[in-house]
Amino acid sequence: MRWRGSIVVLLAVTTCVLAHPRPAPAGEIQGRVVVTGDVPAPKNFPITIDQYVCGTAQVAGDLIVSGAREIRNVVVWLENPPPGAPSAPPPAATPMDQKECVFIPRIVIVPPGGTVEFLNSDRLLHNLHSVSRENMSFNRTQPKGRTIPISFGKPEI
Repeated sequence: MRWRGSIVVLLAVTTCVLAHPRPAPAGEIQGRVVVTGDVPAPKNFPITIDQYVCGTAQVAGDLIVSGAREIRNVVVWLENPPPGAPSAPPPAATPMDQKECVFIPRIVIVPPGGTVEFLNSDRLLHNLHSVSRENMSFNRTQPKGRTIPISFGKPEI
């Protein structure tokens, strides 16, 4: 079944003015992404191994829609920010956990130079794998309770 709905992006842009000499952020983007039309049914995929931890099926999570028709886990970015716009400093580290064979949170935003600390809270050995275009690809085994920090030097999606 093909989805014939559309997605509406509602954005509000506000500017920040500060009364001190440090450069101010160029602005802030806030908004909601909502579905109009029919919402497709969630996709499930079967789990074939480690069912004692992961269960027998998982929701794919590629489209999560709230009761208010808002799409969850949406990322909006500026391709070309205004000249002179300062970037926020990267956080010390962004945590991402595997619980019941699902990454929590589902999406993280990591600025260039930032680090993700991948934690395995499941009671089994996981495989942490990424195929990147701009950053170094990785394929690491991750025992229960182990945190593996991975840094990302370049921007990419």
